[in-house]
Amino acid sequence: GTVELSVGTQSVESPRTTVEAPVLQRMMALAVEEGVKAASLEASSHAIVLHRLGGTVVDVAGFTNLQRDHL
Repeated sequence: GTVELSVGTQSVESPRTTVEAPVLQRMMALAVEEGVKAASLEASSHAIVLHRLGGTVVDVAGFTNLQRDHL
């Protein structure tokens, strides 16, 4: 899985592929402050079910590795 989230020179370790929503929102807010116009994000199917993307507006999404063992 992913090991960290990074915005500029700031990084936060990630214990799982998708961090909890408050951490994600904090990093997205930092990105906006830094003038970032676009971002990419990996989210697991479990993260979606567990609302780890809560409050995140997604304009484009792609699915990869969609198999029977995923939700």
